[in-house]
Amino acid sequence: MIQHLKPHDYLSMPWKNGAGTTMEIARDQQQGLDQIGWRLSIADVQQSGGFSVFQGLQRIISVLKGQGFRLSVDGQLMPDLTPHSAYAFSGDAAVYCELIQDPIQDFNLIYDPLQFKARLQWLAINTPQQLYTDADVIFIFNASEQLQLHIGTQAYCLSEYDCVRIEKETGLQYISLASTISSRCCIVELVAI
Repeated sequence: MIQHLKPHDYLSMPWKNGAGTTMEIARDQQQGLDQIGWRLSIADVQQSGGFSVFQGLQRIISVLKGQGFRLSVDGQLMPDLTPHSAYAFSGDAAVYCELIQDPIQDFNLIYDPLQFKARLQWLAINTPQQLYTDADVIFIFNASEQLQLHIGTQAYCLSEYDCVRIEKETGLQYISLASTISSRCCIVELVAI
């Protein structure tokens, strides 16, 4: 199964702690925010403050737009998180975010480590790139103006914040990425345990 998701498809919802809003790109079929297998989303962070707690889950976060932020995780200050870098932490942790300058947008993966292994990586697409993956669920998220994507024999043109979701049926999945301008995209791979 392949789905081409666009920003107008994303569901806007309040944060679990009520302090902001999230655009949910996709999630597994489980209901509620405390019992998810995985969820991919974009959040607008307008001011410094605490993160929601997701008991028993893991989180990976990246900055999409803005200068970035500093995280304090269980009282320990982490290095600044700047655009297109990622930081993984436990959803159980007490996390405080301090904006470096202006509001930011971030990109979030939340998943249950008892159900899935996860990998998130940012790629700079200056020349065509190919990859193979045998993950069960794969996302290609475009953070640039445009990106050309080939999955086997199928072609997609992704605009900014478009996302393609691939549910693998069998074997290795071949993916090709190209752009006529310097582009950034994020590859998220989830493997069922």
